[in-house]
Amino acid sequence: MKANKGWVFDDRMFFITIICILGISIIFNIIYTYATKFKKVITVEEKYTYGSSNKKGSQSISDTENNVYILKDNLWLLHFTSVEVFNKLDVKSTYEIEGYGLRIPFLGYFPNIYKAKKIS
Repeated sequence: MKANKGWVFDDRMFFITIICILGISIIFNIIYTYATKFKKVITVEEKYTYGSSNKKGSQSISDTENNVYILKDNLWLLHFTSVEVFNKLDVKSTYEIEGYGLRIPFLGYFPNIYKAKKIS
């Protein structure tokens, strides 16, 4: 019998590879969420809803400095009330917001707001 000298990619290696990719992805998301946290004061210029409804669509706002923010839930922060936060934001009002993320145009990333407190 001839011995197989090549590398054999069996089911076990496939499973291990998938687990490693998932693990790296989860770790990256956790680090990204906590390393890019911010707190700032903004005045809402416009609100946008994309899709058929708040629950299934996506929400975003822009401020008076032309920055765009999205509002979506986040498992790592145990934040599941993005629709409620979006609905309480009023155009032309000022808020102290908390969020995370960076604007990375070629990846389609926007800062995400998870908390907003009305100032005026």
